[in-house]
Amino acid sequence: MNFGKGSYGMPHTFLAVTDPHGRYTEYGLVPLKGMSPIGPGTIAKTGMGTRGRTAEEANPHPRYADGLIQPLTVQQYNALERAIFYSIDNPPPYSVYGGSVSGVQGENCTQWAVRMWRMSGAPEQYGISRMESVGNPYWQYVFLEYHGDVDTLKKMRYYAPNKLLWRWSPQADGCLKLPILAVCVDMQKSPPKLRNPPLAEKKAAVKKVPVDSADRTVESIGKFINWLHTPAPPKPKLAPAATAPHTKNEKSIEPFDLQDIPDVMETFKSPIGAKLLRNWFANQKHGVTSLEEKYSMPGSKFYPKELVDAKTITLDWMMKYSIAEKGFEAFQKRASWDNPTTHAALGDVLSRLPSNAKWIHKNQYTDDRQEMHRDLMFCSLRIDWPMLMKNGDLLDEENDGKNSFLDNDLAASLGGFSLYAAINEAWVSRTATERKMRVDSITFYMMNPYSFYDHTGTSQYLGHWNKKNAHLVPHPPKDETTSHWANFPVYTGNDVYAKKVVMYPIYNHHYRQWQEKHNQGGDMLLFSDFKTISLSSPMEISCRI
Repeated sequence: MNFGKGSYGMPHTFLAVTDPHGRYTEYGLVPLKGMSPIGPGTIAKTGMGTRGRTAEEANPHPRYADGLIQPLTVQQYNALERAIFYSIDNPPPYSVYGGSVSGVQGENCTQWAVRMWRMSGAPEQYGISRMESVGNPYWQYVFLEYHGDVDTLKKMRYYAPNKLLWRWSPQADGCLKLPILAVCVDMQKSPPKLRNPPLAEKKAAVKKVPVDSADRTVESIGKFINWLHTPAPPKPKLAPAATAPHTKNEKSIEPFDLQDIPDVMETFKSPIGAKLLRNWFANQKHGVTSLEEKYSMPGSKFYPKELVDAKTITLDWMMKYSIAEKGFEAFQKRASWDNPTTHAALGDVLSRLPSNAKWIHKNQYTDDRQEMHRDLMFCSLRIDWPMLMKNGDLLDEENDGKNSFLDNDLAASLGGFSLYAAINEAWVSRTATERKMRVDSITFYMMNPYSFYDHTGTSQYLGHWNKKNAHLVPHPPKDETTSHWANFPVYTGNDVYAKKVVMYPIYNHHYRQWQEKHNQGGDMLLFSDFKTISLSSPMEISCRI
């Protein structure tokens, strides 16, 4: 509900409605004739009696503000639409003081707007009843200046990428919440072509039976006779082309589709991250449902083989990033994988081997990385670099983002990841009382899930996005009334309808919604290539039978 000064200088109240498609229209009760204080009324579609012009066109420097903003459910929006359209067809008499007109109770602009608000079933926000009782529009305008609910006019700090310094930088201008639930990230783009359809059973081949040429001739003549006696089908009636209702006063907020994110990631120098996300969209539908399944732990369900990617990520590429290089260097030191803890893990590996096993090698698992990982892995090192972990730093007023660097391609691709050590080659011997294993070489690799699974009750926040950029909008302090900003679109500047100013919040659950809508999109398991080392002094492991 907006308040301001119309084209005649008369303060005015009107409704600014954004429909589920993001189209914006203004509605307000005005006199049918000019500035008549009492007489027939009409509903001006611009809402300010501006003779076909929008409020902004009529007043380049208007004095009006978003006094009350209310997200609507589908039912509330439909009820509001019915009430407004009924008023358009049956406009009430206009009375600037709200009195009767020729014995019929009239309304001024604010009383009409409040009535429409209530007919929608929207909650009674602070000030509604007091505005209704104020009377004429002049006092209504004064009321706005001193008593309006201006929560949504408070600006919230946000962080935009500074690609020169490669860090998140706080923005002094701030952003505004766009509390319209109907405006959300889009999922209307058609899904990409399926890149790895599930293995299908081969169809049984149909053996062709030779047909005699005479039989073929008789069959052809019969088909021709039937065709001659078949009446022509009626021509289908062409339906008129459907056109979406549109007027020059309608505005729309620029949409943003979830599948636009990989294009934006490439502007952040994250080509591998963009490739993996595109692959996720093109995968067969698959969503893990537990942490055990997510990390392919023993006893959990395997990822489908089509969703195990051992080609995209290489150790050479990972070593370009210092966090991976330093971690890998530390992991290769013998103390990391040759200690009592790893010996116990190797004992578990030995106990699971078949009783007749004499020689084991990772190449025996060439067709199944998951099985190799479950059977031969004995040591791991976690490198915890979750995507957007800097969000916590940004909430620190003293830090104010000074130490918050942008995600690089490694973080965008893997987030936190683990390095693993597994047996490459080992020999197994057996006596009457024990089994022994001599490990001659081990191999190192990375394994990491690419998944949008949330293991807590809260979906992970992945930033605010539009077609140009990604931003971080932290939650405000608990004592502020503008809570849950990260759940709403936000915009910068003064024009919400400008290009690339609205930023849409993205959470893990949006990808799950996309899966349900398109029956596509699959969590996958990523493996790197191997780096194998021979042990100058083999490890000896034994276990009692």
